[in-house]
Amino acid sequence: MRSLESAPLEADAAGLAILACLGSVGDTKIDTAHVREEGHAIGPSPLPGRTMIAAPIWYGSVVAGSVALLAMDGPMRRAATRARYVAAVMDTAAAMSGQLTRSGARRAS
Repeated sequence: MRSLESAPLEADAAGLAILACLGSVGDTKIDTAHVREEGHAIGPSPLPGRTMIAAPIWYGSVVAGSVALLAMDGPMRRAATRARYVAAVMDTAAAMSGQLTRSGARRAS
């Protein structure tokens, strides 16, 4: 558990989803504008052969965390599958955000 406490947010998509919502913190060189625009991150995974999809969880106007899905790389190459997984992650994050606050969390379109 100690290693997770010191892991940088840019290490995986779950962290990127959070980092994108924090604004300018630290001296990170990671461009997170696309994550903010899309409402989710697709990218690095802690496991080889997997892709991670993550979306932020909100507590009002403050990012409270993220929800993530690890998917096999093969299916993620198919646009329809990727879109379905992204929608599921975003809908889950919106539902969780709604449980924290009724802040109009962003759902997949």
